[in-house]
Amino acid sequence: MYNYFSMKILLATHNPSKFERYNNLLREVANLELVSLQGVSISEKVDEPFATAKENAIHKAVKYARISQLPTLAVDEAVTTNFLLRSLVH
Repeated sequence: MYNYFSMKILLATHNPSKFERYNNLLREVANLELVSLQGVSISEKVDEPFATAKENAIHKAVKYARISQLPTLAVDEAVTTNFLLRSLVH
């Protein structure tokens, strides 16, 4: 049976390695096509004005979704090392 449903989701990154990594992770999801900013001709970079990775990811997803008119996934892979401070204090 053929499924006519297909969804494009924009990945909000200009980093080709990050796009490839997420594209590989989501490749097996049926009827899902991950598209890059470059693939939809978006060169604009969105600022990251917030204190947390979560807030910046939401901000980027909303901004790029408005520009592209596509559902958008943004992942801020900020590395946190607070656990180091806690382990030294305790």
